[in-house]
Amino acid sequence: MEEGRGNGKKIAGLVFAVIGIFILLLGGLYFWRAAFYGTHFFPGTELNGIPVGGMTADDAEIRVAEETADYLMNVTTRDGGKYQILGPDINYRYVSSSEIRDLLEVQNNFAWLFQGGEVKAETLNISTTYDEQKLRLVVSGFDCFLEENFTKPADAYISETEDGYEIVPEEEGNVLDEELVQEAVKQAVDSGETELELGDSLYEKPAVTANDPKLQESLDKINQYLDTTIKYDVGGEEEVLDRKTTKHWITVDDSY
Repeated sequence: MEEGRGNGKKIAGLVFAVIGIFILLLGGLYFWRAAFYGTHFFPGTELNGIPVGGMTADDAEIRVAEETADYLMNVTTRDGGKYQILGPDINYRYVSSSEIRDLLEVQNNFAWLFQGGEVKAETLNISTTYDEQKLRLVVSGFDCFLEENFTKPADAYISETEDGYEIVPEEEGNVLDEELVQEAVKQAVDSGETELELGDSLYEKPAVTANDPKLQESLDKINQYLDTTIKYDVGGEEEVLDRKTTKHWITVDDSY
């Protein structure tokens, strides 16, 4: 009987020992992984969309630098022209700073057990640099600046028609102000933008538009003249002067 009890105690002791060892192993694994994530990013971590899970701060910085060097910005003109600015063409590169290391330091490495591998997106205001002169050369090489591709803006004007006169609308054209474009592109690159549409403010504009008050006033005066009908007798026959005749007496110059 006592021998059976002794065996039971031995078995219970063995079970407790195994459980204890198992707990120690689990604890050791937990603290080992906690130590690992003290120097490595959690799985699923992304910095500005760049996956860096499992990387050290140094490895993550190298990855960010590689991705940054592949910078690309698409530039679109008003009439659908498309151009690209490539990072290697302007020597675009990442400038090392403490931001990535600081982000890793505030990571709670003891919370690794609760990381399910889901994406953890972080946004960094990384520092970059590039060759401004090379950027200017790239932009000046856009064929939208070639005179052969220009459609110059044209002013609105008053034109004669079969029935009288009307305002012919202005034409916007497609002539870009190169210096304004250079500045817009530089600002976009400085901000790390990847898309830039060259808006109306960067184009040369017609001096006179269809809603110009002076132009509209001139057309109103012309219409007043044309709306006047004159009747008179010539040799006992009535003659009528209406807009079909008087419209040819009107001359419209640039001063309206």
